[in-house]
Amino acid sequence: MDLTGKRFLIDPGHGGDFPEKTYKNRMEKEITLKLSKILRDMLKDEGAARVFLTRSHDKDFDGKDADDDINKRVDYINKFPGVDVLLSIHVNTETGRAGMFYPVNGKASKTLARSLQRKYATYIAHAGVWEGDFAIN
Repeated sequence: MDLTGKRFLIDPGHGGDFPEKTYKNRMEKEITLKLSKILRDMLKDEGAARVFLTRSHDKDFDGKDADDDINKRVDYINKFPGVDVLLSIHVNTETGRAGMFYPVNGKASKTLARSLQRKYATYIAHAGVWEGDFAIN
């Protein structure tokens, strides 16, 4: 996939007061942020025009609870201008689904996620590409 001129929005899952899963003192919110920053740099190196993150440090979206925070995150994403591809990064240790999630019918997101998984799978054991009908779409 040619990334020239493409604009990406990467959503490092969770953050702030909503860390989500923890496994052996590793918090999902920290892992997703690190992975997202690595992915951002790789996309830039591959020629992407712009790569944005929904968060660049440990923060949430000021929700009163996890569901409210997700809704505020979705509002932020939906107002983000001119993005070609959205990828949401999660490490769901209990379900074994680690990697990139893309929206249902997100053709460009699916293509990119699969391409990245093939190219960089050795960095993350058992990383996959997952379609999901989540709040973020």
